[in-house]
Formats: sequence, structure tokens, C-alpha cells
Amino acid sequence: MRGSRFAPFLAVLVTLAATVVAVLTSRADDWDRPLIVIFVAALALIADRYTIISPTGTMVVATHPVFTLGMVALGPLPMLIVGQLVIFTNRASTRNRQAGNAAVYAVFLVAGALLGRVARNDLGVPLSSAWFALAVVVLDRQVWRAAPAAAVVERPAAAVATR
Repeated sequence: MRGSRFAPFLAVLVTLAATVVAVLTSRADDWDRPLIVIFVAALALIADRYTIISPTGTMVVATHPVFTLGMVALGPLPMLIVGQLVIFTNRASTRNRQAGNAAVYAVFLVAGALLGRVARNDLGVPLSSAWFALAVVVLDRQVWRAAPAAAVVERPAAAVATR
């Protein structure tokens, strides 16, 4: 089945909408820990290089746990930047797929970071509590259920062949 000709345009609009939401909901304390931002970005870039190929040929990348950590520790704008860094350093085979990947990651990371902010700031549970750990697991599972496509990214065949 052929995709819509409007899909790349809509993907760019979705990415822009997620960017606007991330900018409007950004707080100064999202940037209080620059080393954590760098650490999460570095881990995400490393994890993105490891793929699991299913019997059907679908490639799943290992960034999901890193993104969950970042969603809980950082705000939506830092996570959006990390996600786009991952997408644009490991380019898809076509511009249309690149636009689609950018949109999926943008929505996934901004929504997850906003939910992570609720878990971190609004539940009234100390970060060292087991209840907070449970909230992180629930966040991870809910975001995974809401956007499972964010973990499946098309990879260039040449990149897979060299691994």
C-alpha cells in the first residue's frame, strides 16, 4: 500500500507542533543539569547504534530505556533536542521516512517528558521513594503503549550490513 503524498508534509507539521509545545512548556529548571542532558544524549546516540532485527525484518533500536530515563530526569525541550539529534545523526533512506521518524520521536519524547514532569513534580512523592520508581515504570509502559512506533525506525541497508 502506498503512503499518502501528504504524509511528509503532515509529519513536518506534527514535528513543528511538538516543538511549539516543548518550547511553551519549557522551564528554566529543565536546563539546571547540563551534564545530565549531555549524558542522556550520549547514551541515546550510543544506544541508537544497536539494533535488534526481528524475524520479519523489523529493526528495533535500544534507545527506549534511555529515553525513559531522560523523560523522567529532563523536560520536554531537552528531550526533543536529544531525540532529533538521534534521528538526524542516523538518517533514514528517504526524506519522507526521515520526516516521519522526526515526527514520531518528537511526539513520543515531548508527551513522555510532560508525563515525566507530572511524575517528578506533581505527585508529591520523593524521588528516592519506591512509589516514584513505580511511577517511572508506569510512565514507561504507558508511553510504550501510546507510541510503539517510536521504537521502530527504518535503517539504511548499508548501515545494517556493516554491523
